[in-house]
Amino acid sequence: MTARGVAVVVCAFAASFAAGVVVAAETVGRLEFELPSPTWKLVASTEHPLRYQRGIEIPLFTKVYVLPGTAAVPKAMLIVTSTSGSHPGRTQWVTERCPEPRARYFATDFDTNKLIRVRECIVVNPAFVAANYFGSADPLQQAIKDAGVALPPSAYSLRSLVGLDGGTLVRVHLIAAKSFVGLPNATPAASETPTASCPSSSPGPRRSTPPSRTRPGSAAA
Repeated sequence: MTARGVAVVVCAFAASFAAGVVVAAETVGRLEFELPSPTWKLVASTEHPLRYQRGIEIPLFTKVYVLPGTAAVPKAMLIVTSTSGSHPGRTQWVTERCPEPRARYFATDFDTNKLIRVRECIVVNPAFVAANYFGSADPLQQAIKDAGVALPPSAYSLRSLVGLDGGTLVRVHLIAAKSFVGLPNATPAASETPTASCPSSSPGPRRSTPPSRTRPGSAAA
């Protein structure tokens, strides 16, 4: 499965968790995906370069969607990031390493941290702290703040990333307030429930790492 296909699956999973019925199509970079409900609102967009070895850069686009909640704090936030193209030739990844797992923080890199041509990562954090994940100078955090949206002080977080040889990258990040358990009457039908999983980009069987995280250069998130 391609990075595009993996991201669609992850988006569908994150969306069905929060709302259930697919009705709206969206585009971020070269990625096309579907939101589950018009209840999701686009609140911010950013663009910045994704850097590889020897100063290579390609544009990286991000859109932030929220399910409105109480005051400025949303019930859930979906952050979707994608490149708009790829770099001709082989790419050496120097960023986007998967964090190490720790207690009550599940993270697995499917052995891609040992490689330089691909990246793959899934992180599940039941005690996500936005202040630890977003740096004070992070343009995405500033864009969210400028939109009048406040991140919950503590939340559940599920994020997945795929980076391919050639520089194509897709990242999907669902952040949900701990009080949020989904929209009423929004249980997806069995036929709508995603069953695919992210592919392994390395040889040999996949391995799962015992629960336990971090974004490089930041505290636990």
